[in-house]
Amino acid sequence: MGPHENIRTALAAIDLSTIRGRTVLIKPNVGRIALPRSGINVSPEAVAACIDALREAGAARVAVGESPILGVNALEAFESAGVADVARERAVELLDLDRDRPVDLKLRQCAILPRVRLCRAAKSFDVTLSLAVMKTHMHTGVSLSIKNAKGMLYRRQKVAFHQLKGCKDAAEDVRALDVAISDFVAAFRPHIGVIDGWIGIEGLGPSAGAPKKANLAVASLDPVAADAVACRLMGIDPATIAHLRLAAEKGVGVLDLEKIRTVPPDLRPLVRPFTRPPAAPAFAFSDVTIYETGACSACLSTAMLFLQRYKDRLTGCRLEDGKLHLVLGNGAAGVPAGTIVIGNCAAKHRRRGPFAKGCPPVGSAIFKAATGRYPDEPDED
Repeated sequence: MGPHENIRTALAAIDLSTIRGRTVLIKPNVGRIALPRSGINVSPEAVAACIDALREAGAARVAVGESPILGVNALEAFESAGVADVARERAVELLDLDRDRPVDLKLRQCAILPRVRLCRAAKSFDVTLSLAVMKTHMHTGVSLSIKNAKGMLYRRQKVAFHQLKGCKDAAEDVRALDVAISDFVAAFRPHIGVIDGWIGIEGLGPSAGAPKKANLAVASLDPVAADAVACRLMGIDPATIAHLRLAAEKGVGVLDLEKIRTVPPDLRPLVRPFTRPPAAPAFAFSDVTIYETGACSACLSTAMLFLQRYKDRLTGCRLEDGKLHLVLGNGAAGVPAGTIVIGNCAAKHRRRGPFAKGCPPVGSAIFKAATGRYPDEPDED
């Protein structure tokens, strides 16, 4: 079995008859520039399987759309992920969800935000299908179909979710990000949740972790239930995932595995334990010193991924102690000269070393600030 067969089998177990004659947007997790089957983006075969199943079910129109992370062009991400090839083969429209002006969406069960800016195209379809990758996530525990729906938020609105302050009376394991996600999906819930577990990410997901081949797929008309089952297959108790627990409390879907009917009924032989991210993600690099106070989760994730990818190529940026020094957030102090300054919140330190502006800047931009060239450009002689 491969990703196409896995997804087709999962979708065959649910009733897609209600989409006959309706328009469907597939929102895949293709938020970064990455090669196919790396675990960072969905497998192109998974996208193909969804298109095929929806057309066979009688959908009037099927399109594939994404609003990627800041600094990434959606159409370029589709090309790198192999999704553009699938779309061309099946004559399906690819949409950059950020191309049109957004619409304001009022959040009915607002705990932290009264409204959000939603990609206009996402609102224009009758049905949305959230096609996620099976991943752990350093800030939300997992990134599955509910978390993937956040990618329908317009441009910087996604970053804003990472910059929210804590909520009064929230449980100890609940971040403002968790609350915001649950508020959003309570107002704009995907109609179908599909999870591609052919190759996912474990550990420091969503992009800095290790690829994990699980050879699984999950599909449900209840995306919370889909995520609950996916968590079980990953060896994770879904009740420990705050944004899913909050979404279930708001009536978005069912989280209790005892109340979810699965095919097959016994999931135990299918469990593929994923390494979970650390409870408090830290920069576990012995040759790196971080000055960080008040940084949001978006900047923390960017810095982690930057170090994961490029640390060993920055030998010329090390200070006298032989370490790389980075600063991010708005409250750090005692920053030595030569420190790499990451993000707008740390801009007050920009005279101390190379400054990568942005909120947050992408890893390649940080590399360019530190070295004077982009990562794919050759070193100077």
